[in-house]
Amino acid sequence: LKPAPIGTRTMLVDLLTGLFGYGPEARYLSTAPLYHAAPLRHSMVTIKSGGTVIVMERFDAEGALSLIERYRITHSQWVPTMFVRLLKLPEDTRQKYDLSSMEMAVHAAAPCPIEVKREMLSWWGDIIHEYYAGTAITSAEWRAHPGSVGRAKLGVIHICDDTGNELPPGHEGEIFFESGQQFSYHKDLDKTLRSTNANGWTTLGDIGRQDRDGYLYLTDRKSFMIISG
Repeated sequence: LKPAPIGTRTMLVDLLTGLFGYGPEARYLSTAPLYHAAPLRHSMVTIKSGGTVIVMERFDAEGALSLIERYRITHSQWVPTMFVRLLKLPEDTRQKYDLSSMEMAVHAAAPCPIEVKREMLSWWGDIIHEYYAGTAITSAEWRAHPGSVGRAKLGVIHICDDTGNELPPGHEGEIFFESGQQFSYHKDLDKTLRSTNANGWTTLGDIGRQDRDGYLYLTDRKSFMIISG
């Protein structure tokens, strides 16, 4: 997909361009379905920036490596399960593709096991970014704070107990964002209201802790969720 670049700037375009370097020369590989918000929005930002988007019809580990080589992909987005499948490929298969065009690979959607992240960094180098909601973290930061999903890039993070009281660094509780991106659950006003506390902070239903440097670690999930496949 490569339409003419669109001049309109938005908060999302400015944020993702600043964090991940999208621009006219970017060639973005979308490994996940476009019905999900993240790959859809990263694809849109790439197109608005004048770049090119390559969309996989379905994920295949070796197929993704082949596309990186064929289209000289510079930017890509992944989830930890995809990393696991890439790492399970035979070593000779992994090494036969030229991935030198890659400038940035970002992952999200679920906590990435520390050893999986370390193996990917050993293979791809320090081009791997990670984000969660309003946080982001670079490879270098992650090496200093293994297991973290980063510090706040949008809003302010608060860790609260079951009664809504804010907890100090190192303590585990529900993750709330102050002044973050507003959202609502489709046709579910009650659930939308329950995701906002008395201070107006919002939560996605995740449990975690912050260290003294402000880096966030996901540890559990409060909201009901099914992971399939």
